[in-house]
Amino acid sequence: MTDTNGPRIEIWAIDRIKEHLAYDSATGELLRKVDGARGRWKAGTVVRGARNKGYQIVGVPGVGLLSAHRVAWLLQYGVWPEVDVDHINGIRDDNRAENLRLATRQENLRNMRIKPGTSNVKGVHWEATRGKWHAQIRDENGKQTFLGRYASLAEAEAVCTEARNRMHKDFARHR
Repeated sequence: MTDTNGPRIEIWAIDRIKEHLAYDSATGELLRKVDGARGRWKAGTVVRGARNKGYQIVGVPGVGLLSAHRVAWLLQYGVWPEVDVDHINGIRDDNRAENLRLATRQENLRNMRIKPGTSNVKGVHWEATRGKWHAQIRDENGKQTFLGRYASLAEAEAVCTEARNRMHKDFARHR
């Protein structure tokens, strides 16, 4: 069984995770509770998982590969998250309890950092054919909403920021 993002996991696997891993909510680190086969790791050591697009991935014997932030949620709150676990500060390997929250897929996407582009402002891009800054945002239902074209980047950014704060509330990320 593999979970890199998926919401479902078997009850026996949850028990196995709890048997093998502990969680330090202040640092966000996962710790081994038992020694590994053939001395591969010792109980009490920090799990140093691989990375997948910035997210830490950990292996649990008999279960497979799991997203560390989802395991952290399980060990902190006692339940496997049925929705996304969002990193509030946008740093994908910061798994401290204070930085994790449950989110719908739409909420999680709203909190994503933007990729560098012409404006470096989420929802704003340069429209060369018109010589203006194009502003747009996705609403609560994922529908693209046009906010207008503006002569200055600052103006387009202000319009996007206001709309994002109004529509996305706690999940608004502007850059």
